[in-house]
Amino acid sequence: MRLRFELAVPSFYVNEIKKQASYEPALLACGALALPYLRQFDASDLLERDGIHVKALFSAPLGKPDIAIVIPFLGIGGAEKFTADLVDVLMSSKHESILIVVTDQTEETAGAWRLLAILKPFTKCSILFLRDAGIGSHSNPTLLARYLNALRPRIICITNSRIGLDAVSRFGKGLSAFSCIYCTFFSMGNDGIGAPYGTRFPRKIAEYSHFLTDNRPMESTLRTLTSGQEGKGVHLVPPRIFAISEGEFQRRLINNAKTRINRIRTSRWLWISRL
Repeated sequence: MRLRFELAVPSFYVNEIKKQASYEPALLACGALALPYLRQFDASDLLERDGIHVKALFSAPLGKPDIAIVIPFLGIGGAEKFTADLVDVLMSSKHESILIVVTDQTEETAGAWRLLAILKPFTKCSILFLRDAGIGSHSNPTLLARYLNALRPRIICITNSRIGLDAVSRFGKGLSAFSCIYCTFFSMGNDGIGAPYGTRFPRKIAEYSHFLTDNRPMESTLRTLTSGQEGKGVHLVPPRIFAISEGEFQRRLINNAKTRINRIRTSRWLWISRL
């Protein structure tokens, strides 16, 4: 069989199949005698067949990234700020190679995100917009999982991305074999903007993923939702700027009112947030 196999299939194809089989073991399932009859098509056909732009898909990574971070948007938000802080710490301390995978925006709709001060750490990373590569948001976690499996970064971090969380819930066992997975639940509470993700996914992904959150209520919620499961664990990452206590805030507010009571009445708006 080995002799017939080598004669029937050129060695170039045999070597290529062996390489690809490490990412897709099903390639070997057909058996050696069936290989000469496999359908062949050019890679460019993927754009016509499945809408996947191969050049765009592999244009962002500069080599194999150490860390792949999957995030829905590049914009102003608590989760984006915390993720940028993580990137800043990782790159400044360990000089990691980081790939940012944006799932819900195209490069055009992301606009001038590089001008946003809170996203400055991302400018040092490779950026891939999945929609530009033909992988639609919320529609095909299988393609995202295959892409991450092909890259095999040391760490995969999912931040508020529905397609990313779906990929971990469906293919977490395979992805976690080569990568350490972290799913973040930043700025989320049970009644917050992340309520659907924060209550739907934890039990599905606890076996494969560590959880990161920035607040104790969500930490408690995640532990409750995954109680009885053998998970990777819940980790509390405190904000880099700590909020003062309620008592201290009230004291400063009263003192400020006293200093302004005799001044000309004016109206000012102050946006209070951790950003």
